[in-house]
Amino acid sequence: MQSYTLRLVIFIIGPMAISYFVHQNVAHEKLSRVHTKLAQFTILLVFSFPFGLTGQFRWLWDEQRDFAIAMLILAFAICILFFIIGLALYWRKGKDEAFVAAITSGNRNVLLTYSVAGAFLGPLYLPLIGALQLPIYMQPMIVKAMLKRDSKRAAKA
Repeated sequence: MQSYTLRLVIFIIGPMAISYFVHQNVAHEKLSRVHTKLAQFTILLVFSFPFGLTGQFRWLWDEQRDFAIAMLILAFAICILFFIIGLALYWRKGKDEAFVAAITSGNRNVLLTYSVAGAFLGPLYLPLIGALQLPIYMQPMIVKAMLKRDSKRAAKA
């Protein structure tokens, strides 16, 4: 529990406190200028990070293909479940908001989870999050196709 609490402070509470301190003591204009420069690199890092997560899944694929396929099916099931729950909970707010919530619901912050609780999650966590990358990255493309199809139907009606 001590290790978990320490990780929680380092990876969640600490950054939140630093962010609060910086926002209180640095001018908004300066923060905006720095953020604009950093955002260019951050998006590349965020986009490329999942490629590192797929390594453990690839190892599982090489060693136990049937189990890896089962993990991939589980990953799709998890993403679909969270997607449907997010969609259902936000549907009354409007279709656009519901789809954003649905995509976000299926897109868990696996790095933060691993950083804080990785030692407690067991050896199958890394292959599972590696398998999750495919359905997570497919969700926006599927939603875009669904919305296009819906727009075409609405235009015909």
